Amino acid sequence: MKGKINARLVIILGICAVLSVVFVNMTFKAARVNAQPEREIPVVVFGIDAGKGTFIEEGIVSIIHIPTSLFTPEMVQSKDEIVGKKLIVDVVRGEQAFHHKVTDRGSQRFETSDLFLISIDVPDISDVLAAQLKLGSEYALYHVEELENPRFIDLITVTEIVDQTGQKVIENGSSTVKSLIIGVDSERLVKKISAGKDLGRFDIVKPPVSFINRIHASKKRLSRFDYLEQECLEKRLIVVERMKRKQSEVNQNEQPGLNDSETENSGSEGNQNQS
Repeated sequence: MKGKINARLVIILGICAVLSVVFVNMTFKAARVNAQPEREIPVVVFGIDAGKGTFIEEGIVSIIHIPTSLFTPEMVQSKDEIVGKKLIVDVVRGEQAFHHKVTDRGSQRFETSDLFLISIDVPDISDVLAAQLKLGSEYALYHVEELENPRFIDLITVTEIVDQTGQKVIENGSSTVKSLIIGVDSERLVKKISAGKDLGRFDIVKPPVSFINRIHASKKRLSRFDYLEQECLEKRLIVVERMKRKQSEVNQNEQPGLNDSETENSGSEGNQNQS
């Protein structure tokens, strides 16, 4: 009996010893990882106080290094990304450079010879999104009708931005955005957007990269037959929507006439009753 108890104690003590070694080893590894310095990355900072409208030269900016945990995508990491652009806000010495603090529109060069260009009005676009629109970037175009859910049209490329006076918007935040000149890759989309102008309004959405990649992948999988079939279906839907709208207008115009005839009928019935 005592031999069995001693054997069990030995087994238990062995297990405890193994667990202690594992725990000590894990603790040592964690302490060693925490003791290592965090990796740093370069960012751009301003070397002087500068006011709005100042053109940025290489001599007024410098590079510092910060921990990766403090980095955000809006921070400028290279002087080449900011030199030659113009400030749209005041900055102070030592302040970090951000992309949204400098002009961005008009600095990009992109090819539009293979695109169909068409204009759309975006009167309801928020000032925040309008200030972040970048020429040459892809956005999701949605069509909104009254009492209907927004309908995704396709991906579009913003090629020009126009303000309320009809002038091109070159600098971020310089004026209120009214219209966009957008580029699409097919005549089908041009017709679809043109037809949608009379049936509602358009909204511009900045989608995540995963959404853009998924749309491009689905376009590659779409065969020629499916493309034509989808085009015919969309044309039929547009025709049906227009017919519904016209019928609704006809019903509204006929409604007053029906009310007048009902009034006349009720009046003649009253006269008959009196007689």
